[in-house]
Amino acid sequence: YAEVALIEQRVHGIEVAVTVVDDENGPRALPAVEIVPTEGVYSFEARYNAGETTFYAPARLNDATAATVAEAAVVAHETLGLSYLSRIDFIIDASGQPVFLEANALPGLTETSSAPLAIEAAGLDIVRLFDAIARLGVARAKH
Repeated sequence: YAEVALIEQRVHGIEVAVTVVDDENGPRALPAVEIVPTEGVYSFEARYNAGETTFYAPARLNDATAATVAEAAVVAHETLGLSYLSRIDFIIDASGQPVFLEANALPGLTETSSAPLAIEAAGLDIVRLFDAIARLGVARAKH
């Protein structure tokens, strides 16, 4: 395909997506959402076709693992210079450690997206959350 290739080790485990939101106190992770495709891997079809994936919000993780992945998501959010809202994806390996997959600076909000599930699992009202994010953005822009 090309002269340069990226080869990664396959990590088996639990796939989770962690939505991170910024508020006046800084970034915080919402409950992780566990992603379980009905068949095989979390493919393009499983991602974008309703009913092809089961989501658990919050993820079925023990408290220690949930805290570790939340902390890792906030670190990734800050390290990558993201703001307001992001989604950080991980595989939780057999030892309970999160392995970073990717970050999304503009997470989806459709029926097959994890961010709305995380917002709901956190007990937040999505309209109020986005209003607060918009107001924070305006306030930051003025400074």
